Amino acid sequence: MRYGAATFVDADGVRTPVELVASSDAVELTLTAALLERSRFPATLDPVIGPVIDTCNPVQGAGSFQSNVAVAFDGTNFLAVWEDARGSAGTKLFATRVSPTGVVLDPQGISIGASNVQQYNPSVAFGGGNFFIVYQQRGGSFGSYRSYFARVSPSGALLDPLGVRLSP
Repeated sequence: MRYGAATFVDADGVRTPVELVASSDAVELTLTAALLERSRFPATLDPVIGPVIDTCNPVQGAGSFQSNVAVAFDGTNFLAVWEDARGSAGTKLFATRVSPTGVVLDPQGISIGASNVQQYNPSVAFGGGNFFIVYQQRGGSFGSYRSYFARVSPSGALLDPLGVRLSP
């Protein structure tokens, strides 16, 4: 677990930094008697605590260039979608599910859309029981792009393997 600064905020909005001390099995926050006496209640204690997430290379096989990540949450896991330059087709979209504790659930990534066509500018949302990814795909002529979508189930299944074209 990682932790950072904590802040005590009283009813007047007065913010006071609070020291955090970690032991092997707990994080302790200590409020002084003077702070409690001068504060108006109700008050909140706002620590910054989160999971340790390894971001060095969470998806195996990723190319040398990744960019334009988009993320959505289904209430259980996140789906991250990004542009990836692995392989010979140029920029493609890949996705992976990530648990709230930072575990990468699809280590190889999920290839989105047609494998021999370049794809760009992903956006993702969750609704209707599936993740919904909208992206641009290179069209027939140079500089020509078309809009597509693809759905990914919460279990990581790609429901529209070639994507579905939205624009002519």
